[in-house]
Amino acid sequence: GLSDICNGLSENTSLKTLRLADNCLGQTDDDTKALEKFADVLVKHPSLIAVDLLHNNIGTRGGQLLLPAIQDKKQIIEFKVDSKMDDELFKLLFRASAPTKKKAKKKGKKKK
Repeated sequence: GLSDICNGLSENTSLKTLRLADNCLGQTDDDTKALEKFADVLVKHPSLIAVDLLHNNIGTRGGQLLLPAIQDKKQIIEFKVDSKMDDELFKLLFRASAPTKKKAKKKGKKKK
């Protein structure tokens, strides 16, 4: 489960994106303990920039555990959670990555 993933994340310091959407995380005591461990890993992880926890029911309790881990961590530009939690907490947690800008095509002289 998530606790085992946390062990791997502690060792894999180069991972940038973590997709955990639809992994049956909920609000059980075991899930809460795993989210606490995950929050600790998030604080220490040097390269993670995107986390997707959509379609998991972590609720307000889970959100409160994760918020301190990412609140001041500007390197995490994408953090997705379901809105099934306190509205204000959701607004503080959810980060959608900025859309990538398309490079403008260079206009060159047409050959005759």
